[in-house]
Amino acid sequence: MLLDTKGRIVYKGHPATRKSLEDDFNTLLKGEALTGDGAWVEGSSSDEKKPEEEEKLKTGFSYDFNGDEIAK
Repeated sequence: MLLDTKGRIVYKGHPATRKSLEDDFNTLLKGEALTGDGAWVEGSSSDEKKPEEEEKLKTGFSYDFNGDEIAK
């Protein structure tokens, strides 16, 4: 399994299927996306998202709520 600098999984499989792991590591350290068989390419790892957008994606909801409305 290979992770990018943001902690996202970008490859899952046997390392023998990659052409050069050293090149893959260097590519990921530069913030670039992997290419080739088995690489999960959903855009460059340099794509920046706001932390609250990341949280919405992970949980399916946001923390923007009115506590007074909930307490009623």
